[in-house]
This record gives sequence, C-alpha cells and structure tokens, in this order.
Amino acid sequence: MIIFDTIVLSFVIFVIIYIIWKRGTKLELEQGLDPLFTEYCNGVIDGGRAKFLRFSIYTDFLVIGFSRSIIIQTSDIKSPNIERYFGIQGLAIHHKREDLPKIVLFLRDASKAKYILQGIAGA
Repeated sequence: MIIFDTIVLSFVIFVIIYIIWKRGTKLELEQGLDPLFTEYCNGVIDGGRAKFLRFSIYTDFLVIGFSRSIIIQTSDIKSPNIERYFGIQGLAIHHKREDLPKIVLFLRDASKAKYILQGIAGA
C-alpha cells in the first residue's frame, strides 16, 4: 500500500511540475518580444476552472498559456470587462472569435490589464 501511495504522489507531483513548467514556456510567436503585461493567475476557460495560467499582453496579440495556449489578436477583442465570476472579481475578455471559449482571468492587477487592453485594442 505504501508503494502505491508513493507512486500516486510522485505522479501527482510530476503533473503539477509539468503544468507549471508548460505555462511559462514562451511560444515561437513571443520570442524576442517584450510583453506590455504578464501575470500568472487562475481563471475560467469555457466554464471550467483553469489553474497555473500565464497571461501576457503584447502590442498585436495576447497569450493565455496553460496546457494548451490561446492566442487572440488585439483586433479580435471586443471589450475587456471587470466582472464577478464565482463570487470573485476577474477580467472577462470578450472577443469576436467563435472558435474560442469564454475567458475570465483572476488577476491581481485586473484594472491595469483592462487599461492596457483598452488602449491597444481600442475597446
């Protein structure tokens, strides 16, 4: 029983380390660019809770990095709004793309991110 518990615990630790490592990996699109804003956070993507996210805003696009990455061109952003979701204040990113899910990010500095997005997206 102890061996099984050790194997399960080792697997869980490996998965958590992998997820944390994966979220911090920059995409090829981001190489050589400095983000206007970056924060590690939690959020809700397509109605499900998402942890260990990396949210980066660049002049022409934004990236939400987790086990897979979401890239949204700033021209596709309709409006960034501060909204309450699950009783927590978060940044909801409303976009024009139908192939992407609803996105709410629980940022420490959501107001700053909203301000930057409004400035570059004209939203």
